[in-house]
Amino acid sequence: MSDKFLISLTVLIATLVIFFGIYFESKNQNKQIRDDVVIENNNLPSPKKVDKKTDIIIGNENAEVFIIEYTDLEYVYCKKYNDEVYTKLVDKWSDEVGFVFRHFPLKKHLSSFMESVALECANKLGGSDKFISFKDIVYSESNSDGMFTEKKLDMIGLDIDLNLDDFKSCRNNQEIKDRIQDSYNEAIEAKVNVTPSVFIEVVATGQVIPVPADFETIDESLKAFFSK
Repeated sequence: MSDKFLISLTVLIATLVIFFGIYFESKNQNKQIRDDVVIENNNLPSPKKVDKKTDIIIGNENAEVFIIEYTDLEYVYCKKYNDEVYTKLVDKWSDEVGFVFRHFPLKKHLSSFMESVALECANKLGGSDKFISFKDIVYSESNSDGMFTEKKLDMIGLDIDLNLDDFKSCRNNQEIKDRIQDSYNEAIEAKVNVTPSVFIEVVATGQVIPVPADFETIDESLKAFFSK
């Protein structure tokens, strides 16, 4: 059994301990509890492993470790995670780690679904650079009040130099809308119940476990995994 494999197992165990000690204590303070569906048991969420063909991956697509995030673009704590955790992690770890974005637009946030569709289109039309730019602007301009408009999405698209006709056409594409709905349905099936929800996948072990949406916890786990 390789040293890297043993380290990965140690990180998984340590992260689970951190998870039970911090995550449940803090979830009501810094996350949105999903109320679209009632969770009938206390099993931990179990999202699917990363699929390079369908997932949006920023950073290293062939990484040994992936950070998976389920996000509602209209929710204030998802913005907080993006600004205070995700951006710092990508800046530090994008060479070694793949960062996976999955849409989880809560029905109670009325603008979330169309924002998710628009973000998916920004990625489809312009790749990861446009994806990152579009997401950051949506978070900076949203008031989390469900009142984001299609016109505002148009303006953001123009601001990051997307072709407006192509952008509008993509947002009306049923296949794109279905992709967002599929991501939402998969989150429910996986028992994801907060936004943002963050997971670490260690490719060598095939395990995907939840972690707090906290920079220090995720950063320490990554440092432990990649230490020699």
